[in-house]
Amino acid sequence: MVWDNLGAHRKAENFFHAIDWPWARFHRLPPYAPELNPVEHVWSTSKWGPLAGALPEDLGRLNTRLNEELTRQATTQQILSGHFRWAGLDLR
Repeated sequence: MVWDNLGAHRKAENFFHAIDWPWARFHRLPPYAPELNPVEHVWSTSKWGPLAGALPEDLGRLNTRLNEELTRQATTQQILSGHFRWAGLDLR
């Protein structure tokens, strides 16, 4: 799990640490470090990739296109692992 320093996230992190899942790893991001957050790369990939120059007819179509793109990224192993590599996080 990748955590930023939001107070609510620290509380959740303590909860998950208490469960003591042997397979779970936690990565805490330093403050103001978006370049270390894989989610930032997801948005960048969407904005400058398939959605670049898109001009949907309305908000509904924009929502549909965005959901399609996020689903594509989430279900394509190479893209998904690339987001974590970009942030310097090892998935092994």
